[in-house]
Amino acid sequence: MGAAGQRCPRPGSNHGSGRLEDLLDRRVPQYVAVYLGASWALIEFFAFLEDRFLLSPHLTNLVLSLLVLLLPSVLVFTYNHGRPGADRWRRGEKIFIPANLLGAAVVLFAGFSGKDLGAVTTTVNARDEEGNTIERAADARARLDEARLRLRAVRPRG
Repeated sequence: MGAAGQRCPRPGSNHGSGRLEDLLDRRVPQYVAVYLGASWALIEFFAFLEDRFLLSPHLTNLVLSLLVLLLPSVLVFTYNHGRPGADRWRRGEKIFIPANLLGAAVVLFAGFSGKDLGAVTTTVNARDEEGNTIERAADARARLDEARLRLRAVRPRG
């Protein structure tokens, strides 16, 4: 710590070199890069889950939207706490981060409240050769594609 409680600049840095140096001192680019990389991995994971377990495609969009909406909180947090050593919470971040979380929840609720976030399977009942009823889960997306193809075949060309 320098005089009057001010932090000393990191060794070898030009104290007056500007905003970029300040961001580098606070390690904002490094933390944001890690956040973006982890976000990409999480989105890929949800896309895998969507394909593998026939989950709703809206789930991946929900995760992407959440990660984008939380980026301002990540920026504020890393800017204020990115330097080595203990930092105290400032009043602005005590207000901004919860407000950002609340705003993200409102936007996500408004955007995804009408969407089906469950599995995109449907139950199909069939009878086997002995007359027993068999219940199977079928991919609802494939059934929708088949229905669309049938509709295209029936529609007159104009």
